[in-house]
Amino acid sequence: MIGCSSAKPVQPAPPPESQGSVTAKLIADPNAPSVKLPPGEVYVQPQVMRGNPMPEYPADLIPLKLAPHVVVVRITSNEQSRIEDVRPSPLGGSTEDQYSGRFQEAVAQAVANWRVFPAEIRRMKNGPDLDNDGKPDYDIVTARRVLKAFFDIAFRFEIVDGKPVVRTDTPKGATVQ
Repeated sequence: MIGCSSAKPVQPAPPPESQGSVTAKLIADPNAPSVKLPPGEVYVQPQVMRGNPMPEYPADLIPLKLAPHVVVVRITSNEQSRIEDVRPSPLGGSTEDQYSGRFQEAVAQAVANWRVFPAEIRRMKNGPDLDNDGKPDYDIVTARRVLKAFFDIAFRFEIVDGKPVVRTDTPKGATVQ
């Protein structure tokens, strides 16, 4: 399993936001093991696939008009794009009160069936210099190694204008990859 904090990440464009699906902000873990990659290799962090459902706000809690609740989870994904484990994040930041278990359960149910683009290490080489400016115009992937990885996401449950809203969120003090 890998969580990479020092390798230069390659970030694909975020998936477009669509109704009822997730556009997630991954939270960097400052304590993740660092990986030193040789020149010509890059780490590509896992990305949440478009179409994954957001957790549902527990219906019986809506009339209570609770203050916003945050649930921060660590998600482990495997090489086949599947979620293997969902647990509270060691980074903290979750709301703790008598209702927190209900919100955590909603997150675990939704995330258990998510799909992700898995983390990978790519070996790269310079592409051709088609415009003759002395620099390659693009890089070519010559090899890929797909990895099991973990990432952290925060969900914010709140009532806005009387309606339940669930968003991905970043806990105070955390950095976003």
